[in-house]
Amino acid sequence: VHLDVVLDRLPMTVAECLRLEAGSVIELPGTHRSKLTITADIIEGPVDIAEGELGVWKHQRAVRLKSNIDPVFLQEVAAT
Repeated sequence: VHLDVVLDRLPMTVAECLRLEAGSVIELPGTHRSKLTITADIIEGPVDIAEGELGVWKHQRAVRLKSNIDPVFLQEVAAT
């Protein structure tokens, strides 16, 4: 299972996406280091499975879980 940490979600039009280039800055006004979403990439698409926060572990950036992994997700993974 591939896991992603999502800082924020920002809806954009296709035209806005086409204007993006290297060096573009996208403002994320509602983003906080203490509230991240842990997302698993499954066959049906991405699913949010837990919440976390940014931190440091042994001088490296890390994510600390603030909630348990969604039990429904764990049951589905165990069943496959």
